[in-house]
Amino acid sequence: MKVAEKDTKPTEKSPKPVTKNGGIEKKKKKEDFEVRIPRIIVRNLNFKVNEDQLKKAFEKINATINNTSIVKRG
Repeated sequence: MKVAEKDTKPTEKSPKPVTKNGGIEKKKKKEDFEVRIPRIIVRNLNFKVNEDQLKKAFEKINATINNTSIVKRG
């Protein structure tokens, strides 16, 4: 009994990204990326905590807080 051999031609690892208009998308260079600002979510705070107290707590670890959003439930 003879076993058929598989075709061993190299295949592409992944298809090239195609844009909406059918062209091929080029890889982005490092300088094309946007700078992301890290975000920290702090949960289980006391309802009496205000923005100043939160900033003061993060100053202990030399972290600067530019934008705070305290959600009040109730």
